[in-house]
Amino acid sequence: MAKRKSDDDRLAELFALGDDFDPASAAETLRDALRAKSNHVVARAAEKIGKAGSNEFFADLLGAYQRLLHDPIDSDPTCAGKTAIVDALVKLDHDEFDFYEAGIGYEQHEPAWGRTEDTAANVRAGCAMGMVGTARPAKVLNYLAELLVDPCIVARSGAARAIGQVPCEEAESLLRLKILTGDPKPEVIGECCAAMLTIADAGAVEFLTRLLSSDNQDLCEEAALALGESRLPEALEPLRECWMKRRGSPTAATLLTCISLLRLPEANEFLLELIRSDHRAAPDALRSVAWCRDVPDVRKRIEAAVSDSNNADLQALFDSGFDELPSDST
Repeated sequence: MAKRKSDDDRLAELFALGDDFDPASAAETLRDALRAKSNHVVARAAEKIGKAGSNEFFADLLGAYQRLLHDPIDSDPTCAGKTAIVDALVKLDHDEFDFYEAGIGYEQHEPAWGRTEDTAANVRAGCAMGMVGTARPAKVLNYLAELLVDPCIVARSGAARAIGQVPCEEAESLLRLKILTGDPKPEVIGECCAAMLTIADAGAVEFLTRLLSSDNQDLCEEAALALGESRLPEALEPLRECWMKRRGSPTAATLLTCISLLRLPEANEFLLELIRSDHRAAPDALRSVAWCRDVPDVRKRIEAAVSDSNNADLQALFDSGFDELPSDST
């Protein structure tokens, strides 16, 4: 009698597939894993299928998802399996509106230290993204608007990212409304700012530039981060002007990081000039360019700017700590 396959055996088989495998040759391994009792095995199989980009497993993924809906706290604690399946279906461009409609409203309350915790926020966020393009934009936005006020930050952030993929003016208006009315978590506003830049471009830059003058520090910083990560040349001057007005404030260092995130020659030159000639701002400027310390030509320019500064403290920071400074890799 053949030995019954364990969950560890299934995980080992999935690991052995590596990243570059033939989905057709691995079909039985993947389907067997999707039928496993362990939600972690199911999740790993779904991740593999999503990365492989093979749409021959739609029925298997949907079947596994439905199975995990039965007695879900026992069959899929933390929603690990359902989340991975939704993510795989989104990557594979599954376009069944009804599936995402059900998932965007799904909740799973599990016991947690004398209370209950909804662990399905990632499922709702994934279904929000999957719903985009499966129905009329106005219909999709109605669901995303509700998710934008979800109790869970993960779901609200997912709604913001999904709205940024809906190609219509109403999507921009919804994001503006959320930004202006606020959120308990600054990260959600940050996602809204970033989403605006994916659908509005010039109009979004103008709107986010106005937010840089806000007395709300979180709002200013989230708008600045979105502008920096956009890498749009037209974002440099607003960020530079904002830093000039706020230099010496708690926001100043973040603004220099945002300028560095632009990855523009003009932005780099501005930061190098601060290193050379502004003793007060130089340490923050040096920290902001740590991302490029492994680029030989740029590192030489940074080293030269530090030397030209005649700033002993800055030279000591460069000599002893530059290679250990946190480096943003965005």
